[in-house]
Amino acid sequence: MYNRIFAILALLTICLGLAGGPGNGARAAAGTSPAQVASTPPQPGLGGDPERSFFIHPRPGDFSAGFQPSPLSPQVTLGPSGLSYRYIQTIGVTGEPYQTDADHLNLPFGVFVDGSNNLYVVEYNGQRLLKYNSAGFNQLIIGRPGQPGYQEDHLVYPKDVAVRNDGHIWVVISHALKEYDADGNYVQSFPLDDPWESGDDNGHFNDPTSLAFDPAGLLYVSDSGNHRIQIFTLATGTPVYVATIGLGVPTDSNLGFDYPAMIAFDNLGRLYVADKNNHRIQRCTFTTSWNCATYFGVTGVPGNDLSHLDNPFGVTVRNNDVYIADSENYRILKCNLSGVCQHFAGVTDAPGSDNSHFSWVADVAVDASSYVYVSDFGNHRVQKFNSAGVYQYTFGITQVPYVADTERINTPWGVASALDGSLYVTENFGYRLLKYDAGGSQTWAVGQAGVVGADNYHFGDFWAALEGGLAVDAGGRVYVTDTGNQRVMVYNADGSFFTQLGETRVGGDDNAHFNCPAGAAINPSNGDLFINDKCNHRVQVFYSNLTYKTTIGVTGVSGDDNLHFFDPRDVAVDAAGNIYVADHGNFRVQKCNLVGLGYTCSTFAGETGNFSFSFDHLAPLGVGVDSHGRVFVADDWNNRVQVFSSSGAYLTTIGGYGGNNNGSFNGPADVAVDRRGRVYVADRGNHRVQVFAPGYMGWVQSNLNGFGNPFNNWITDMVEFQDQLYAGVAYSDWDGYYTSSLWKTADGKTWTEVNQSGMNLVMGSIQSMEEFGGMLYTGTYTDTGGLVYRSPDGVNWTPVSAPGMGVLGNAEVHQLKAFNGYLYAGMLNFSAGGQIWRTPNGLDWTNVITDNFTTGNTAWWGFEEHGGKLYAGFAVGDYPDSHGALIRTGDGESWEAVTLDGFGDSGNLAIHGLASYQGYLYVSTRNFSGAQVWRSQSGDPGTWQKVVNDGFGDPANSRAFNLLAGEDLLFLVITNLATGDQVWATHNGVDWFPLTQDGWGDPNTIFSGYADKAALVFEDLVYIGTSNNGANGAKVWTYYLRHPVYLPLMQR
Repeated sequence: MYNRIFAILALLTICLGLAGGPGNGARAAAGTSPAQVASTPPQPGLGGDPERSFFIHPRPGDFSAGFQPSPLSPQVTLGPSGLSYRYIQTIGVTGEPYQTDADHLNLPFGVFVDGSNNLYVVEYNGQRLLKYNSAGFNQLIIGRPGQPGYQEDHLVYPKDVAVRNDGHIWVVISHALKEYDADGNYVQSFPLDDPWESGDDNGHFNDPTSLAFDPAGLLYVSDSGNHRIQIFTLATGTPVYVATIGLGVPTDSNLGFDYPAMIAFDNLGRLYVADKNNHRIQRCTFTTSWNCATYFGVTGVPGNDLSHLDNPFGVTVRNNDVYIADSENYRILKCNLSGVCQHFAGVTDAPGSDNSHFSWVADVAVDASSYVYVSDFGNHRVQKFNSAGVYQYTFGITQVPYVADTERINTPWGVASALDGSLYVTENFGYRLLKYDAGGSQTWAVGQAGVVGADNYHFGDFWAALEGGLAVDAGGRVYVTDTGNQRVMVYNADGSFFTQLGETRVGGDDNAHFNCPAGAAINPSNGDLFINDKCNHRVQVFYSNLTYKTTIGVTGVSGDDNLHFFDPRDVAVDAAGNIYVADHGNFRVQKCNLVGLGYTCSTFAGETGNFSFSFDHLAPLGVGVDSHGRVFVADDWNNRVQVFSSSGAYLTTIGGYGGNNNGSFNGPADVAVDRRGRVYVADRGNHRVQVFAPGYMGWVQSNLNGFGNPFNNWITDMVEFQDQLYAGVAYSDWDGYYTSSLWKTADGKTWTEVNQSGMNLVMGSIQSMEEFGGMLYTGTYTDTGGLVYRSPDGVNWTPVSAPGMGVLGNAEVHQLKAFNGYLYAGMLNFSAGGQIWRTPNGLDWTNVITDNFTTGNTAWWGFEEHGGKLYAGFAVGDYPDSHGALIRTGDGESWEAVTLDGFGDSGNLAIHGLASYQGYLYVSTRNFSGAQVWRSQSGDPGTWQKVVNDGFGDPANSRAFNLLAGEDLLFLVITNLATGDQVWATHNGVDWFPLTQDGWGDPNTIFSGYADKAALVFEDLVYIGTSNNGANGAKVWTYYLRHPVYLPLMQR
């Protein structure tokens, strides 16, 4: 039975997609890792903001071989704007699948004993290394419990551990090695670059299992998936390839191996290899080259006597004794150096959980006192024996890998909502079915936490657990696809067992069996049950009485036409009987209909065989529908949920950023929608279910995310021109290409992309816009110098300035402002300092101010007219030792300082927002103790009053980028990098109240209204343009200035 485990160990990381870059578990396409971290390039034109790198975020790797991103609209059909979802709740504890301790072991794998008799154990599912002293007390833990990752303090499905003579600890993880010093401090990973990527060259591994050091200090690694032993020198500290033992392909000759597992050296420098699939132990000796011969076992012949082995996995040598973990015989053999063996521990061919038995042994180690330590993988323990094989002690607790509670969820996968508002969740690595009430409190659980089993109240096998979505019928029964046990389990609403479909742990391709069932759905109109039979590449349909009805797909045959599926992962059925299949291997969702007992299918979303980050591509793992016929797709590799209309038009995206903030995902596995329209997402890498509700009170999203393109990730400025609202949109992709597009709308709902004829924005972007003299002007960023363009119609553009105004380093026209018959341009320059230029006619430009107030000013953050004078806000000095500064002019030539020291507060690093409102000039600051707002009627020095302090009590409200004056409301837009942007308002300038929190319910929404731009009043609506941290495209939010007032009802 346990032999199946190791046929799939190399695939677990990819299949589960839990490993991530820093704070992330972004999935990758074939050939990349779920943890690959790429960076969206810093968006050009941040106005000299030293935090330009906020766009750097975890991304999957080279998704898009052959995919050429375009700044124009993608091919996906676009639906109407206006639909959005806000984060409202988390069920589970983010990043905590279970509570950590050193008393439990979650599938212990490799064991090692150092020269001081310290025991080292790595947990395969627990993702940790634990060190115990000779008395059995824990001394060190490396890794996060149940949380795989390639970050420095994480491990990824570790298999073995060894300690070098310098005390450094080396760990084998998925496709790589990690080194820590004796105190557990990270030293290095090998390979250093992209350690998650497998390979067969001499700088990569494919599913490595073990490592050992020879007497000379050379490092040996059993590269199991490549069927070889790799040898490295550590003379320079970093592994450098020396030689290979083996052919690199599976063989039963003495020239190589078939899945070499654990390795060890004897005192003579001979290497012992557990050649698992050949059922033997090989001993290799070096003279002028390496030569291997069978030390014990009969090549290719498993057996359970004292001449044979059955899939041996572990081996170790102490003095003249060789110990073999004869894994499929559930025993330990003790042998002399001549290969004569005797039974040492366990009961041959009889698994068990008492102290005389093992449940599959993974490894064995011996200390200097001849105590023997056995990694009893299936029993979640390490057993200690004396030299005579007498049991002494247990590390861990037998068959208890960890202690579960009602707060945490271990790798949620399936999620479903019942008619009464209750919620069902399956735990993939937790092997349980959980039920929650409508408030999110757990009411019961079926299964034993972290323990597989095959009775009616256990789930999973070691090769697979619970995958796919759940289904709940009208009677409240829940249908669970028990993937590892090849069956579908049905439970009543109280958690009691009702019945099952399929034969337990017997896969098949007839209509009575399943092969990796993953995902269930109920047709709400007739009660038919749909089971996604993943490994058979089909969907099985049953009548409501659970008798077989028909099959969708071709049993056992994958394909990419409309008759076939390839690795389907989930299924959903809407009220009209339309069937949606997450055809993961084909990167598409298929929409199918039954025609009698036959079927037709067509591609509903995605593109067959192609994957990228664009909205028309996806890697579907889960699919759900709501009462309006909208289809929700858990787009696993993109860490997002895509929402489509019933006709397949794109509507919106939830998430899109790999991380653990609220609203971000780390491998979303499934999605469900309840009767209220709330969306539940199984965020499995973050060990939680996130809940979202439609809309945000008082606000409406004006555009589709990114205007239909996720790489359109920032609204840089907005302006009204000729009764149209224009928005400049910055585009940047992962290849470093950036540009801009220009969009317009007359009604605030329907946006049209404007053809920017004559405006060269290749590797450039629109940064500022202003109407002047009946023409629309744009200021741009380019590598060769910012330009000013103008247009009489918003379509045809002419450059009206020299690049950078002829000044070297003027990369961007950061601000444009019309004042007293002139158009003013604030320039960004990192070297020479920002300048202000002006023109009376849009053609002839004069420099009216250089960086003559102080050094360190790189850009002008905001302009505002008040009391007949033009004010400019900026920063004095070099960030982060800068001070907010404000200057003004009446004639555009003579400028005076209002403040150069942040109004006397050294924490005010810059002045960003400016607005004239009800006779006062208001300015807002950047302050990392919390942003401030100041006001003055005259604007004169010494007349300023602070009206907002300390970011409204939240220091993370540190960047007050925008102030906007409405008719009877003053708006303040604050960036909060922790929880998302906020909008506050006031009627009188003193008493403020929040209009939004947490990025309109999406914490990825940051840098809204950046640099006192991209916010304005148009047709009695407030429009605020945002960026979305590279997650799901820039958004424009609208707020009605004249909301109805509801008076209290009086009842007679």
